[in-house]
Amino acid sequence: MVRDEKMKNIEVLAFRFSPTKSFFILDQTLLPEKKKFISINHPRQMSKAIKDMKVRGANLIGITAAFSLAQYTYKNPKAKDILSLARELKESRPTAVHLAKAVDKVLKKKSPLGKLKQALSIYESDRKACDLMAQKAQSLLSKGEGILTYCNTGSLATGGIGTALGVIKKAFKKKKDLHVYVCETRPCNQGSRLTFWELKQENIACTLICDNMLAYLISQKKIHKAFVGADCISLNGDTANKIGTYNMAVICKHFKIPFYVVAPFHSIDASLKKGFSIPIELRPSKELSFYWSQKGADIWNPSFDVTPHKLITGILTEKGFFKSPIKI
Repeated sequence: MVRDEKMKNIEVLAFRFSPTKSFFILDQTLLPEKKKFISINHPRQMSKAIKDMKVRGANLIGITAAFSLAQYTYKNPKAKDILSLARELKESRPTAVHLAKAVDKVLKKKSPLGKLKQALSIYESDRKACDLMAQKAQSLLSKGEGILTYCNTGSLATGGIGTALGVIKKAFKKKKDLHVYVCETRPCNQGSRLTFWELKQENIACTLICDNMLAYLISQKKIHKAFVGADCISLNGDTANKIGTYNMAVICKHFKIPFYVVAPFHSIDASLKKGFSIPIELRPSKELSFYWSQKGADIWNPSFDVTPHKLITGILTEKGFFKSPIKI
């Protein structure tokens, strides 16, 4: 048994973790119809859960991958497959830079106990970053505004209240009476299934729309600002986020709607000068052919797109606001 005041159990919306015993993740593919936790006993099982999007969100997959690898190392201190398992975890979803960074941080710690402490530190840092970003962003919001968001960036995607959705939750607690417009986020519907569900749990006023209703909705003068997340940010301020974010940014620019990206500082990849260098994950074709059984169809299914920095009003991290170019 680990004896250290930092070795505490964690139970949040998206996962439950006991350092020396159990690790469960909430299967997000079943939401909102069913709330089921899955036991994770091996990093390879964690890699598959990330690939299958049972656990998802740029921040959360980094946190859970770190926990999985650290716990496996603690239970199997003589295991010789740590490096190969770490590589599998990092390759499970290549666009989200935090995943690789989190796994590497765990690997750098020499002792199994050190690895566990590092995983817990990654979680705590994310939780605090979410709170800081949410607080810093309140100056951008006015009472009664209509807010547009995309995909899911809340407690189901992070270790805290969320990034872009965390901003909205904090504003609700401050009684700013916002109305949130949620895009369904095709093809896996993280907006309609997850974000809409999170907002309803918090009793935050929200309306669900199809992705292709954006331009018409904004033309009706219902939207004042847009807040989205990011899985990776290049040094020139281009951001990779869920496919469809680029569309939203273009439309917001046309209507002169402020478009903000909210993401932790670790989302910035200092090795990437421009967005076209960000690796874009291609998802299985079945995500598009599922409903209509289009067997043998030629399908292109990128999971992310890159929004050019010229379309972004500002990037908010826990360390403050950034615009192009980003200096770190």
